[in-house]
Amino acid sequence: TTHTHTRTHTQHHITEHPSLFTLHSHSTMGKVTVRDAQASDVPHMMALINELAIFEKSLDKVKTTEANLLEDGFGAKPLFECLMGELDGKVVGFALHYYVYSTWEGRSMYLEDLYVLEHARGQGVGVALLRALCEKALKNKCARLQWQVISFNTSGIEFYQKRLGAQERLVDGHNWLDYVMRPPEMTAFLERESAKTS
Repeated sequence: TTHTHTRTHTQHHITEHPSLFTLHSHSTMGKVTVRDAQASDVPHMMALINELAIFEKSLDKVKTTEANLLEDGFGAKPLFECLMGELDGKVVGFALHYYVYSTWEGRSMYLEDLYVLEHARGQGVGVALLRALCEKALKNKCARLQWQVISFNTSGIEFYQKRLGAQERLVDGHNWLDYVMRPPEMTAFLERESAKTS
C-alpha cells in the first residue's frame, strides 16, 4: 500500500553518499534527506505505518508492533529494508521494501509502504524516496520495482502514472489479481485436505 501527494516544480542539486541521498532545494522549501533506516527509527516507522492505515481507513487492521519491526527489520535475519525521508532533519516519511523473486524475470523489489506526512507533502520527500528506491533497485539489478495502491487513492495513482511513468501490471492485456490467505483460511484449508486423506 502506498500513498504520496508529493510534487515539486523547483530545480534541485543532488548529493549522494553510500547510504545518504540529500536533495537541496533552490527555493524556500526545506532540505530533504533520504537515508537507510536504523533500529532507532522503529518508533518513527510505527507512527508512519499507523498514519498510513488511518488514511486507508484501516487502523484496526494494523497488528504489527514495534517489537515486530525491530526483530524483522534489524534482527539476525532481516526480512525488509527501509528508507527514511527527512525534511530539515526531521523524519516525515518512509519507504519500506524488500526483495522478491520472479521465476520469469529474476530478482525484483517490492515496495510495501510509501508514506509522507501530510504537512510535509509538496516538499519533494516522496520524489526523493522514489528516486532512492529506483537507484537501489537498478544498482541491485532488479527486473522491476512493484507495489500496490488502494483504488480510492486517485491522486497517488495519477502521480505514479504521470510523474513516474508507472503502469498497471498487465500480461498480454490481462490484469494480475492479488489473493491472500490468512491463518484462518490456511488452517481451514489444511483441515479440509487432512480430512480427505484420513
